[in-house]
Amino acid sequence: MSFTKINVAVAGVTNGLGHAIATELIANPSVNTVTLLTRASPSSPVPEVLKPLVKQGAIFQPVDYSSVEDITKVLQDVHAVISTMFTPSDITPAINLIDSAKAAGVKRFAPSEMAFSKEANYIIEDYKSKLPSGRR
Repeated sequence: MSFTKINVAVAGVTNGLGHAIATELIANPSVNTVTLLTRASPSSPVPEVLKPLVKQGAIFQPVDYSSVEDITKVLQDVHAVISTMFTPSDITPAINLIDSAKAAGVKRFAPSEMAFSKEANYIIEDYKSKLPSGRR
């Protein structure tokens, strides 16, 4: 039986849970591409924290979370979106990401309930130190 490699986009990747998920997806042989969705402007350089992921093959993709059209274009040919955005005061970016995923025909969407607390990011960092060096 053969499997088709999938394309995954991860929102909220600059620290904590999203960064850890993107790191594991890049290492997963069943994943074709990992797209790192960020709020950076299109002319922004890759943030230092994401450079190791980009070196491993991830795609750095700034998006305008206020534009469903912009996000929809980015999500073309993406099979799954994993959102770990932390947006407690304005849920518009999260809603726009959901609407864009639907418009782009994304098959799976994992919402950001797990990233609801900034404290969760510190817990993830604590666990990272316990992983073998090749998996941090």
